[in-house]
Amino acid sequence: MIYAGASGATLVSRLLSIRPMVFIGLISYSLYLWHWPLIAFAKYYKAVDLSRLEELQLLLVIFMAAVLSWRFIETPFRRKRLLAARKPLFVASLTATALLIAAGLSFTLTGDDAEWKHWEECKERLVDPADLDSLCSIGADNGEPRFLFWGDSHARTLAPGVNASAIRHGAAGVFATNTACPPLWNIDRPGRTDCHEFNVAVLDYVSRHAAIDTVVIAACWTLSVRGTRYKDEDGDLVEVVDITAPAGDPRTSRELFEAGLRGTVSALRDLGKRVVIVGPVPEIGYSVPATNHIAKITGRDVNEMIAPSIEEFRERNSEILEVIKRLEDEGAVEVVRPAGIIVQ
Repeated sequence: MIYAGASGATLVSRLLSIRPMVFIGLISYSLYLWHWPLIAFAKYYKAVDLSRLEELQLLLVIFMAAVLSWRFIETPFRRKRLLAARKPLFVASLTATALLIAAGLSFTLTGDDAEWKHWEECKERLVDPADLDSLCSIGADNGEPRFLFWGDSHARTLAPGVNASAIRHGAAGVFATNTACPPLWNIDRPGRTDCHEFNVAVLDYVSRHAAIDTVVIAACWTLSVRGTRYKDEDGDLVEVVDITAPAGDPRTSRELFEAGLRGTVSALRDLGKRVVIVGPVPEIGYSVPATNHIAKITGRDVNEMIAPSIEEFRERNSEILEVIKRLEDEGAVEVVRPAGIIVQ
């Protein structure tokens, strides 16, 4: 656009010469510096997507901040009326840097969750299925484990609650968890077998420990069936396959989910185990720890900010709820339904 006006006056050069356009050019560096921090902080504060009106309001705030910054900071600085000497400049720069580091550290330290770290360390620990010490203990510390809690990373989010409940009832157990590996028999991601191998090891573990009479299974069932992430959640699309099926298996992800879940339940019942399925937990679609922290420091209700509605939950989980209900009606499993308590 600049080069287009090099040979003389053109429509573009005349447009760029009008006073509002020239003024935008003058404050462009301040606009550049201000726009992203304000957008980022606005998104952190709102937690969910900004509306069109809020975006327009934010643009106005950015423009005003840029004008003030250009007038009272950038222009005096360029004309050497502000921090002209090196020493005050370095002191101001170091002070600003120290304040930013302190603010970042305060967010990091106050957002730490020691209990989550403990359960996170429990993943992929099934080294020797015959060894009781190869899995994390969960629940009461009163003898040989009587139950197994088995699932993916979503099961780890339930671990604190399961642990507290088991302690209250005096039940000792062990916890088997692996990231992105739901307990679905013969089901894995394309080109992978690590989840299948982990699930085989867990079942082998259960078969070797007769004292375990109950197995509780939990996972992000929705991701295996839908394959898509919810709202603003990060992550790739998910595809599942039956590793024992020939190429070109025509079954849908819902059919594969049901086959895998039935396979797991059947294998456990063949071992004489009581099977409890934790139904789908409502997905949030946004960072809960970050939003919870923002809600606390701004005095807002985190549920009003990001909680899903019962209609959203039922629509996304309809097929999963049907499969689990069939297994329950057949007497094969017992079902725990967190959604009935969590979603209003």
